[in-house]
Amino acid sequence: MMVTTVDSMKAPPAFPASKNMAVTTVDSKKLAPPPPFPGVQLVSSWALSYAIFYGACALHNIYGHITCDQSHWWTSCYYLYGAAGDEAGKLEVATLWCSAAQAATAVAALLLARRTTLATAVAFVALAITAANHCLVARIHGLFLAAYPGDALLIVCVAVTVAAIILTLLGFALLFLGPAAHDANAIAQHKMDQ
Repeated sequence: MMVTTVDSMKAPPAFPASKNMAVTTVDSKKLAPPPPFPGVQLVSSWALSYAIFYGACALHNIYGHITCDQSHWWTSCYYLYGAAGDEAGKLEVATLWCSAAQAATAVAALLLARRTTLATAVAFVALAITAANHCLVARIHGLFLAAYPGDALLIVCVAVTVAAIILTLLGFALLFLGPAAHDANAIAQHKMDQ
């Protein structure tokens, strides 16, 4: 049995430096900048998801009300007659068109994510269309709630729409504060480099 002591252990051979090999050191002040703020992607994904949801609901409400199934509380049938029915029908068509524009701008903002200024501008447009679409849907819910006061499903729909409006307003704040915070970091980094 062979016993090895610390004194008898040899250090590994040093790596021979060649003439073609350059030794580089990393300067902590010249590291790559942080990645851009993902606010544009978050807001655009939010707008795209609501465009798909509102578009599908509008298509169902315009073309899908052939039969009415009242077997569950969430499948209640709602009908509007007269001026309220005409207004709701026009608002559904407007929601469908608004959803198409909302989806197109949201996809454009997601595709332009590398170009920060342009993507942020397009994301603002997508979010503005999303806010308009929320207002259209809120008006439709108001018409139905006036015809069916106290209905549980309509109250849930109104609460979800109000929450979506609040989250959309937070999306505007996210877009306003995101580039500013990123620009502040870039300015601070530039001052450190000097």
